[in-house]
Amino acid sequence: MKVLVVIPTFNESKNIATLVDGIVEHAPGVDVLVVDDDSPDGTADVVRESQKKHGEAKVKLMLRTEGKAGRGSAVLAGFDEARANGYDAAMEIDADLSHDPKDIPRLIEKLPEADVVIGSNYVKGGKIEGLGWHRVLLSKIANFYTHSVLRLPIRDYTNGFRLYGPNALQAIPELHIDGVGFTVIPQMSFELHKKGMTFAEVPIVFVNRRHGVSNMGPNEILESFFAILKIRSVSLYTHTKQALKFSTTGVMNAIVDLSTLALCVEALQIPLRASVWIA
Repeated sequence: MKVLVVIPTFNESKNIATLVDGIVEHAPGVDVLVVDDDSPDGTADVVRESQKKHGEAKVKLMLRTEGKAGRGSAVLAGFDEARANGYDAAMEIDADLSHDPKDIPRLIEKLPEADVVIGSNYVKGGKIEGLGWHRVLLSKIANFYTHSVLRLPIRDYTNGFRLYGPNALQAIPELHIDGVGFTVIPQMSFELHKKGMTFAEVPIVFVNRRHGVSNMGPNEILESFFAILKIRSVSLYTHTKQALKFSTTGVMNAIVDLSTLALCVEALQIPLRASVWIA
């Protein structure tokens, strides 16, 4: 089976060569495609050095010059290349060395049992190492929340270490994927499940990145909260946003109202009835 490992990158120059070397060593039968969003730290140049070392047939580079366009869209672009070049299966893996290339053969071995194989932290034998307690808690909350909304037959919704077999790979272009970032992972799982694809999970050890900083910031977390609702139901997403807007407006109004009332009564010594009217 021809397998293409797709690695989305943005500012991963300190990690990418080590990852590519590890994949070539531990999974020599697969090919590698790095999809780089024109990283200003020279990630693409490091990949070109890896191409000289391992050959351009083994290590491929897709340079997207429009800049940071999102992890999810990079993976989808890589999967397009996999289909166009006759690969039977495609894998996504993070570039920050959180995933061990030694686990790639284990995911491939599991593929005959399912259409999608997930490297999972949340099945027996899987675990997270090297993360602060707040990051571990955030990961668990994210998985619990996503499972509560999507209700898929899997345990790990957020880990970007996944192998898509022939049926899933060919079905992906038919899916309605409207995200570009991290939420593409659960959205693809949800849409593939609706098409009858089966899932299997292989326990892995997820470790904290060695170099660089995470691309998952507060904006992405807030976006993901709403995006998960939208994956399940556009109506649920719309009503939740409206409810939160009304709630936020109500709270702000109450704060202004009570603050004005306190100012009038306590500081300006205005009678209570008039203060209430002013507030």
